[in-house]
This record gives sequence, C-alpha cells and structure tokens, in this order.
Amino acid sequence: MLPRCCPDIDTTAALRHDGAVENTAPFVRQIESPIGEIWLAGDADSLWAVQIAPLCENWMASAATSAPITAAAQQLAEYFDGQRQSFDLPLRTAKSVRGEVLRNAIAAIPYGSTMTYGALAHSCASSARAIGGACAHNPFPILIPCHRVLAAGADENYSAGRGVATKSWLLTHEARICGKILI
Repeated sequence: MLPRCCPDIDTTAALRHDGAVENTAPFVRQIESPIGEIWLAGDADSLWAVQIAPLCENWMASAATSAPITAAAQQLAEYFDGQRQSFDLPLRTAKSVRGEVLRNAIAAIPYGSTMTYGALAHSCASSARAIGGACAHNPFPILIPCHRVLAAGADENYSAGRGVATKSWLLTHEARICGKILI
C-alpha cells in the first residue's frame, strides 16, 4: 500500500513486486521527533518528501546526505524545540501550476493558526475538495502545514503519521508555543 501522504511513486517511492513501498531518492535520512520517526528524502538540490512513521516503514537511510536534507533535519529539530515557526527549504516543485498555488496557500497559514478547508479554498479561488486533495497528497507534512487545515463541523482527518493524533499533537504544540488555545 502506498503512503497516503505521498503517493507519487514516480518521484519519491517505488512499488516493489511484493506491494511494499521503497524510497528511490538518492539521499534518505531518518530523524527522531516527539511524534515519532520522520524520514527525509531528496537529492543534492531539493527535498523530495517528508514521511512520518508509520508510513515509511520500508524506507532505508542512505550512507550519505545532502544539504537540503541536513537543513530540513535542523529546521525540524528547531520546530519541535519551539525555536522555529516557518521553514526555508528547497522543496521539489509540485507537479502542476495549480498544485503549487494550493501548496503556497497551505504554507501561508500562520504558525499557531488554523483555517477551514472552505476558508482556505476561498482565499485561493479554489474548492474545499481541491484543498482536501492537496492536503491528503502533501509530500511535506509539517513543512507545508496541512495540519493547520480543519474541517468545518465534521470529523477531522490527517494523512501523515498516526493520523488525527499526529495532527492534534502538532496543533497543541504550536498553540503552547504561541500561548494560544486552538479550537
């Protein structure tokens, strides 16, 4: 089964004959975090994907690393330590212009804040369904903060890590750092 938050097998993972997912990026690094293992994949120029365990159980770290992966590991550590509220990393571009527009709209949600799918869609002349799709297929959870996008009056969902539990932890962490209470 492909990871739900990064199903692009042509860029970040390869489906083995037994159905398991393997990362095919030249550089892969695993870091520990308060929400579990986080895996970073990329090349010398950009970060290709961020995966939060357990969705990366078939990934293997490479012996070497790259500047984008090293920077991502450092910036994520700062985020979890409460020292970073935004990220400045070279991310692999989205597959389409529209995908890049939606990614930028999600990235613009301020740290410690949330938006509903509908409000975010309105802000970028899109639909709530398109925002939901962009969140569900976001290859950069935390960096592109899809955890800050909330359903309006419905059950929450989250494609990364352990689902809603991971989303809740990230929102609570940001609220604590900002001194806010998120509803």
